[in-house]
Amino acid sequence: MGTVVAPGRPTRWRKTPTTFGPVGRVLATLGLVVPLAFMVVGGIVFTAAWAGALIWLAVVMPKGLRDIWRAGRLPV
Repeated sequence: MGTVVAPGRPTRWRKTPTTFGPVGRVLATLGLVVPLAFMVVGGIVFTAAWAGALIWLAVVMPKGLRDIWRAGRLPV
């Protein structure tokens, strides 16, 4: 059985019923980067923060960015 694709044109730069639009996507991307910056800076004082930063960078960032920047479909 194949995948069902919703009708409509795919877009990453326009707001759709299931996506944020460009401003929301950029803000959500910044929302993923800010905790990483705090972990990196915190690693200077508390070395264990580097482990959190590594996990954040290797696991959370790729999944989050994939979901944030997934193309939405404009209704027909």
